[in-house]
Amino acid sequence: MLDYKTLEAIAELICGEGDYYRKGWELPIFFRNAGLECPDRDGTTRKWWTLERLEEYNKNPDEIKKVILRLANPKEYSGNFQTTKEVIERLNQILKPEGLKVELKGYTPELKEIREVEQTLDVMDEEFTFPNLHDISLIIEDENFLRILEHRIEEINKCINSGAYLMAIVGMGSLIEGILLALVEKYPKEANKAYNEKGKPKSFENWRLPEFLDLGCSS
Repeated sequence: MLDYKTLEAIAELICGEGDYYRKGWELPIFFRNAGLECPDRDGTTRKWWTLERLEEYNKNPDEIKKVILRLANPKEYSGNFQTTKEVIERLNQILKPEGLKVELKGYTPELKEIREVEQTLDVMDEEFTFPNLHDISLIIEDENFLRILEHRIEEINKCINSGAYLMAIVGMGSLIEGILLALVEKYPKEANKAYNEKGKPKSFENWRLPEFLDLGCSS
């Protein structure tokens, strides 16, 4: 069963706007064209009448599926591809939290489950922006070193896009270590405030990520 808020959003989409606005008398026809039994509309407002129908159909997975597929069917829009595309894009945004999406196979809509990897990638695309070379060049001036870091960023992005998240994390650690190494070499006096267990300055080439992070936290 779909969540109530999902049904409410679908009701608004069925009522439509612009090129796919449905008048009150057209709403029962929409549901009947989906292969469902539907009473004539009473005096209730379009949205709430439609939502009541959806709540009934939502009790049966096959019936609510028919509604979704009809809503995404090009036949509903006289074969207008642009309108169909806009409706499917909005519908998929509504269905995403339910783990569902609609795809067209030719002119036939199909309802599919979203794979976990696809959902994860969507979140990464929306919420995470990996630093680009311009961001890093603000603190690192060595052109050769920048090229190395640029290559590392490309590798990390490839790992993310292919779902190899563990390798991406390893690459991120290496990237951070490289950036911090460049910084301590740029500011050796400040960095030399960090000592090893013998109380002597530690050569930068012997530093590892934990030392860099400890220095960063204490600065």
